[in-house]
Amino acid sequence: MPPRKRAPKAKRRKAAQAPPAQDPEDDDEDSDDDDEEEEAPASGKNSDIFEVDFDFFDPDEEDFHSVRDMLCRGTLGFSEIDYSGLADSIVGQVNIGSMIKSGSGEGIDNDKEDDSALCGMLTTLNLGQFKDKAWCQALAKMLVEKVKKIGNAEVEAQLQSYLQPKAATKGEQSTQIGLLIKERYENLPSPLLPPLYKAFLEDIEWSCNTPYCPPEERPFYGFTHFLGIARCHAAPASSKRAPVQAQGGPGLVFLRPEDEVLARAAAFCFSFPLPAPKETDRAADTEAASSASGAKKKKRKASAAVQDKGPQERRAVFGLTRKAFEKVTANLEKSLAAIEAEDEA
Repeated sequence: MPPRKRAPKAKRRKAAQAPPAQDPEDDDEDSDDDDEEEEAPASGKNSDIFEVDFDFFDPDEEDFHSVRDMLCRGTLGFSEIDYSGLADSIVGQVNIGSMIKSGSGEGIDNDKEDDSALCGMLTTLNLGQFKDKAWCQALAKMLVEKVKKIGNAEVEAQLQSYLQPKAATKGEQSTQIGLLIKERYENLPSPLLPPLYKAFLEDIEWSCNTPYCPPEERPFYGFTHFLGIARCHAAPASSKRAPVQAQGGPGLVFLRPEDEVLARAAAFCFSFPLPAPKETDRAADTEAASSASGAKKKKRKASAAVQDKGPQERRAVFGLTRKAFEKVTANLEKSLAAIEAEDEA
């Protein structure tokens, strides 16, 4: 297991926003709490906006169920991979990555996080280091199957170079590929993203240089490239911004602005469509994820899983160099502000 850091990197950050969404599929109309909240008197024009504390924490084994739950419902939720194994790899690598939490837990001050909720995470796992894990093998197989359907030999070769990184040779260093694991609730305040990505790079730098990291592990943390997967859909004709051009497919619009920034800086990018969600499958996935996290089951309308009539969702797969990722991180605050301004124009 990777070494634990000497000191926690948790930093309390505040942002004015609505409460974090507990699950995009939750039925808001079927909650007694909503009725109680409506009875509360409004105080001022912005009564629906309030301050929420967010803490950044190192991954921890106690986060396993929350992480698995987020993975099941997130970007990789469509796939058939070992979510438990992936979650175990994430929480076991305590030296890289951040868990974003909010709630009544004291966190930094008294280390009491019983009531805190996981709202997002950012980490990376070396595909070479975890190549023997079932989740890694299943993910690689699925991506290869998807890229072959595109029929673009160039992008297929680019993906393969990430999935089968180059070993070290005389006078040339090995290629270290990190799979980006980035999940968050959609209404997480965007001001949290730049420090989140900055902390991510600081974690990598720390892992490569600290004496607390065994010498045999350090090469795995010298990431040269990153492989990302993101939620998106084909850009409509009425799109306000220029779509991200993907190889062998339509231009793309991303659900999260930080993914768009990363994809624009990528060396390659392709996408594939997801099958339409089935009501029975979605209900079963939700029940399994809730049971794994120990969360209290909530009633849901039978039609909730199939009410969305929006564009068909896709997944974008992109690869970028460490240098490109660092450049994105350095300019992320400006990039997100520019996207927000375009959306509001």
